[in-house]
Amino acid sequence: MSDLLLAYYADDLTGATDALEQLATAGVRTTLFLEKPDATMLKLAAGAQAIGIAGATRALPADALEAQLRPALATLSWLRPRHIHYKTCSTFDSSPARGSIGRALDVARDACRPRLTAVLGGSPPLGRYCAFGNLFATENVGGAGAAHRLDRHPTVSCHPATPMAESDLRRVLAAQSDARIELFDVRQWQRPHQQQREQLAQLLAEGAGAVLFDAVEDAHLAMFAALAEQYADGQSPVVSIGSSGVETGLCRHWSAAGRISAASAWQHNNGGGLLVASGSCSPVTAAQIDWAARHGFAEVALDAPALVGAGREQAVGRAAAAAAELLAVGRNVVVHLAKGPADARIAATQQRVAPSADTKGGDGVTETLGRSLGRLIDECLQAAPPARVCLAGGDTSSFAARELGIQALEMTGPASPGAPWCRACAPTRRADQVEFIFKGGQVGTEAFFGLLASGQD
Repeated sequence: MSDLLLAYYADDLTGATDALEQLATAGVRTTLFLEKPDATMLKLAAGAQAIGIAGATRALPADALEAQLRPALATLSWLRPRHIHYKTCSTFDSSPARGSIGRALDVARDACRPRLTAVLGGSPPLGRYCAFGNLFATENVGGAGAAHRLDRHPTVSCHPATPMAESDLRRVLAAQSDARIELFDVRQWQRPHQQQREQLAQLLAEGAGAVLFDAVEDAHLAMFAALAEQYADGQSPVVSIGSSGVETGLCRHWSAAGRISAASAWQHNNGGGLLVASGSCSPVTAAQIDWAARHGFAEVALDAPALVGAGREQAVGRAAAAAAELLAVGRNVVVHLAKGPADARIAATQQRVAPSADTKGGDGVTETLGRSLGRLIDECLQAAPPARVCLAGGDTSSFAARELGIQALEMTGPASPGAPWCRACAPTRRADQVEFIFKGGQVGTEAFFGLLASGQD
């Protein structure tokens, strides 16, 4: 697969489908796998120009992250793509102990031996802006309104697992990585391209292990891609760390060069019932759930604390039965583990974790909650199959999809920036050929679930 333009590993499933959307919409034939593909699975990607793997490293301790990532990168490197991208959340929320982006950077440098390791800080189309190394973000992905400095962001600064107390990405990564990280700051984009190339070459010659690139305007993404392409020699890949802004920039560059042409038509299911299963603690998702409840959706609260104890199966069964009954009479349904960061179920679940023998620590709890959502969806697909399913929550959705037996995804149509419709490949399982959306916590407007139910793109 030496003609492969890009291979990427995403730290969660919602991020993986975000990157898939950027590529497929631009006309890059892309196959997304939910685990490291073997030779048989790679046959599904015949003719692909890009391949992705949806990981779950965002929820893992650093050593477990490396154990998952290193063999996956070895497989992707063997395919000899021009670019390898470790796809992170657009707000870089991580820590040395959980979802360490710095550890991922170190592993990628060691495994891929790139001439250039780039960290793309911003993605203006997503409402993410990086200036002089500091990251700013709007409250909603792609939303209008004020952009908050990362350490003052109303959601990211108080994330229940990885609250961000620093906005300078060099400092964030320095606490997690052994690499020397230098800055290609926003002023460089005003210079001629040749001078940009010379500045980047100088940073690398002076010993930069990775280079952080500012981005505050849409045009900066294509400029970044043009620089990165200079180091993609077909022998060793360019390694990039960051959001789907990497795909956005590369696709714009490839399109301008005539290597790809935009997709023109989509075929996806616009009708039928919608099941939303939410593991998100974001206030954005909470507002979307409240909007849905006011506009005709039925609401089922899942007993999250019971899921980390002996009552797991009973709690899932009760919620699944209630949801299936509502779906059977034509209602759209939203099932949730929490409504916002202040939901009492979060604290109650955390209190039950330490003494519980059923869990494996914080990352084990995330897996337990995610797989519980997967079992609930599977039971609903058997009892009263919805036409479409939305999984909300980056950390939990990866485990829910694995519980459903999903092996691969292909994009079937756009819905909202960062959250496309995808058709599942889950041989012999109920989820096979079902259309899913995997939504990050901050993705979408308040009426997001209503737009999905109405079939509007």
